[in-house]
Amino acid sequence: MLINSYKSTVVSLAILCLLAGCTSRKHYAKKDYSFYSENFQLDSNSLLKTDGVYNNDKKMYKFYRSGQVNMVLSGTIELTNDADYAMAFNRGIREAAGVKKATLFEGYYHIKDNRMVMQFVNTATRQFYYTYVLLEKGKLTIVKSTHLGKGKIKDQHYQTSYKDVYRYLPKPAGGYLAPDW
Repeated sequence: MLINSYKSTVVSLAILCLLAGCTSRKHYAKKDYSFYSENFQLDSNSLLKTDGVYNNDKKMYKFYRSGQVNMVLSGTIELTNDADYAMAFNRGIREAAGVKKATLFEGYYHIKDNRMVMQFVNTATRQFYYTYVLLEKGKLTIVKSTHLGKGKIKDQHYQTSYKDVYRYLPKPAGGYLAPDW
């Protein structure tokens, strides 16, 4: 009887430890991202603009010359002009800073000619995923998002019929806050 009780306790503790490990959250830092580069330099002739945002009325992307990218969901409020977009973006940055954590969707990007890959992490699955993008003047088009490919810029990742188009909106008065990460 005592052995069965002991086995039950050990099994219960093992299950509890396993569950506790599954629910713990890791905060990902710069060094965890393979795309992070302290010496990142955006080419001055790049099609990517960093002084505004790219928006599709559901979400917006803000790119920084340092190789960082931040995505903010914008579908929860009505956005009618550039100032509204800046307000929504800045609110997301302020809320994250208020609780001393990074914003939800943050990552890094690489560019080669008119192709870009953004690297993000899904903290629930502890897995990096890559968003493949085509750049044009005044817009970007997401063609694929996957955890496969390790972010390599290869033709196979851009041969798809999926298209999610974002238009470029220049910086309004007051501008955009930099993320705290």
